[in-house]
Amino acid sequence: MSVCHGTASDDDPLTPPPEVSDEIPDWWECSPQNCGDHHHELSLLDPHKLLEADHVGFTKHEWTCRGCGDDLPTVAMHLLPCGHALCRLCLEDVVLVHATRSIRSGGALIRACIVQAHAWHDRAIALQHSADANDNEKSNKKYEKQASEALKMAHDAWNEALELAGQTCCGVDMELGQWVGCMEPRTARLYFVVREALAAREWWRCGWPDCGELIGPRCAWMAREEDPRWYCVRCGGNSQQDRDSGGWRRPQYLVQAR
Repeated sequence: MSVCHGTASDDDPLTPPPEVSDEIPDWWECSPQNCGDHHHELSLLDPHKLLEADHVGFTKHEWTCRGCGDDLPTVAMHLLPCGHALCRLCLEDVVLVHATRSIRSGGALIRACIVQAHAWHDRAIALQHSADANDNEKSNKKYEKQASEALKMAHDAWNEALELAGQTCCGVDMELGQWVGCMEPRTARLYFVVREALAAREWWRCGWPDCGELIGPRCAWMAREEDPRWYCVRCGGNSQQDRDSGGWRRPQYLVQAR
């Protein structure tokens, strides 16, 4: 007799199935000890940004941190797509203070932007399908133009959500995921939660009353009894949907398979 993934025995949460756990980074591989030997591919940056020394603060050996303003060795800095850079402490600060606080305090506005971005993106796809299925050249161009405009609206709404969530610098996504290995495990987990929330059409929260953390779509699976389950990277608990209320709660019973 075995216990299915996603059930709880004596309130002890079990690990999620492999298809979920494989999507979750190994937080304990994240450490400040990984930081300090970064060799940046500067050719990928806009050269005009690197020439603006007073704006970017870049030299061959030092880089000015966008957060604290300190001049630090280039190999210790974390390059952002806009040409700025962050030291490790400011990298942590962006996630711990700005991103998580923004998600939790300004969630309604961020959610509205995300919903709008998905709606515009869906409209763009529908318009493009109409263009592909239309034999009239004039109508085809009209649909393609409308699809392009809808994609721009989706992009603008998405950028607004990123900005509200503290994920941009100079109006550009900071893409901090490339530097997760330099973060403390706790910070890396929070960054994962923030980005999952920004990617989701709907938001779910951990059903364990002492947690309530946001749970992203990559942490979902169907248990053997065909109820959706959600794994929380913060507390390690599993949640299941309450069929009566539609809300989320922790599993209250054991499902067994022979």
